[in-house]
Amino acid sequence: MKCMPGLIAMAAVAALGACDLPSDLDCEESRSSFDELSASDINSLFVDDQDGELRVVGRAGINSVRVHATACSNDRRTLDDIGFDFFRANGEINVISDVPGYDNAKLDLLIEVPLDFDVAVYDTHGNVDIEDVFSVWIADGSGHIEVTEVVTDVIVDEDGSGDIDVRDIGGDFYVRYDGSGRITYRNIGGAVDIP
Repeated sequence: MKCMPGLIAMAAVAALGACDLPSDLDCEESRSSFDELSASDINSLFVDDQDGELRVVGRAGINSVRVHATACSNDRRTLDDIGFDFFRANGEINVISDVPGYDNAKLDLLIEVPLDFDVAVYDTHGNVDIEDVFSVWIADGSGHIEVTEVVTDVIVDEDGSGDIDVRDIGGDFYVRYDGSGRITYRNIGGAVDIP
């Protein structure tokens, strides 16, 4: 389903602490929305994030995936063209953003998942922050990557530009390709292989 804002959605986002939401809002108009899917029999999340800040956080005691979104643009009419598809398919939950390439449009996402989730992210532009999940795979165009508190492996398949900061990882840490930016890491339980 395509998630568009509503009064209940805005109230749900407002109930979150401000520190949990991406905060790099540099546009003139914004609108918030919320959606949730059961994670019963699923432990995998795939995110295709076009433009905006992305934060994925593992939460104890939940059995759903919750998406808090903030659409941002310099034109209020463009907000109606920004959204995301949110669905279960092939044993995983998918979040696919839809952001037009005009009016400084972007979609900032905070996605809450159960702690045992494997997370895979394709990110075009914007920072990526992932914490408290089971495993992580990332392909990133540009923007800073920060990954913390992961039970097993963290694999950065590709990073075009931007810093990579990884810490407190139980398994291996691999960076297969890095265009530019610093790579820093600490407290890695397994092997490290970086360019």
